[in-house]
Amino acid sequence: MDTISLNTIDTIRNHSLDTLTNHSGIFQHWFGVSNQTAFTTIVPTIITILVALATILINHWLEVSKIKAKKVSVKSFVKSQLLSIIDAGQKQRQFLDEYIASLKQRKVSNSFIQISAHFNTKHLLTFKQNELFESLVINSQNTNTITVDDFSELLELLDLIDGSNENIKSAFNELDAFSNNYIKDWNVSVSKIRDLHDYWMADNSVSIDEPFINKFFGIYKYWSGLEDRTDMYVLYDNIILPTLELSKRFVNKHSTTILRPILDCQAAFRNYESIKELHIISNQDINNELGLIISRLQSVTDRIHI
Repeated sequence: MDTISLNTIDTIRNHSLDTLTNHSGIFQHWFGVSNQTAFTTIVPTIITILVALATILINHWLEVSKIKAKKVSVKSFVKSQLLSIIDAGQKQRQFLDEYIASLKQRKVSNSFIQISAHFNTKHLLTFKQNELFESLVINSQNTNTITVDDFSELLELLDLIDGSNENIKSAFNELDAFSNNYIKDWNVSVSKIRDLHDYWMADNSVSIDEPFINKFFGIYKYWSGLEDRTDMYVLYDNIILPTLELSKRFVNKHSTTILRPILDCQAAFRNYESIKELHIISNQDINNELGLIISRLQSVTDRIHI
């Protein structure tokens, strides 16, 4: 209802005229004019003014009600989004736990860290800070008030959430880049070891009875029969380490030749292990920080009453 209807105005006017007719001396007493003059000039003017004032007041009340309803609606939306972010944050922590567990396994990690689809603040960023402030702080009743400090903490937590997402992606990309380089170095050195084995097997001048060659061929044959023999860790345990020890025991041209790619494999393996360990620690730190952020966000959200 935005304006007063014509029927309402007529009703007010007729009621007022009937009432005034029964008090014939009132206009003579107060305004010094006859009833006839008053009914044709003063009364219609007063009624028009009263109706206009009533219309202004009602329209103002409607406008205030609309603004209040809008702010309550914004507050409800903000709280629902915060609860959604909290739920998504718990899922993100679970994804991090799973990713960390995969890094701890003794094998090359081919895992991709999952990013919770709703763990972001993009829907809340559709509001300006002053809109959020008006809805959450200024518009709150005394019993439903969050403080300015609460609001400041909320903004800080939203920034931290976006920052955590960037940290997670950055940590994964860094691990992926470094590990790919180390795996590439590993593969190059492993190829050299295989080439040496195949060359010695085909070279009639290489005696199978020579101690180093005999034992190296035995090591290689055993490894070639293993399941998942191409896995870095299987190869490291069953080719690299045994051949390294063998090269120390039997020093000759063959052991010296193969020692270089064996040591390169060892270096690549240790580098890969080190970068995995660093990222286990890094992701655990991110996950712990995320737990604190979610806990603080839950506390602020609980103080937002609709």
